[in-house]
Amino acid sequence: MPSRDEGRIRRWALLAIMLACALVLGLVERALPPIGALPGVRLGLPNVAILLALYLFPFPQALALTLGKCVLLALLTGSFTSLLYSLAGSLLALGAMTPLVRFSRGRVGTMGVSVVGAVCHNMGQLLCASALMQTFLFPYLPLLLAAGAMAGAAVGLVVAVVLPRIKPVWKPG
Repeated sequence: MPSRDEGRIRRWALLAIMLACALVLGLVERALPPIGALPGVRLGLPNVAILLALYLFPFPQALALTLGKCVLLALLTGSFTSLLYSLAGSLLALGAMTPLVRFSRGRVGTMGVSVVGAVCHNMGQLLCASALMQTFLFPYLPLLLAAGAMAGAAVGLVVAVVLPRIKPVWKPG
């Protein structure tokens, strides 16, 4: 049985690996051509790591991963504005997904949690964009919600496949 320190080191090492994966997925996603004609619509690939963290770690570590992803991707891509959008969407999504993961007792699967997160992420970004541009962008909401639901379902499906393969080898100690 690992000592308490070994378990703590193991948790932080896995969290660092997940942050690296989120950053690589974010950079790959930004290199892909835009999806359809909707500006800013992406698959949300880095959210695979965030959703996995919600299932594997306590909330503070999932929050640390989320904040690290937002800040480091903004630094890597050189966009302060994207940091604002990312923080607005990511924190709203994390706030919506956390109680679903913690308290639904399995009644809401990874796809449902991810769809809620993606929709909230898009709403957070739209609220941020509306505030920054000082204009009413809500006619764009139905398209963003539909795109978010599809992207969220895809991310949730990936997590549904990956999570059962990680849990047997994940022993937080």
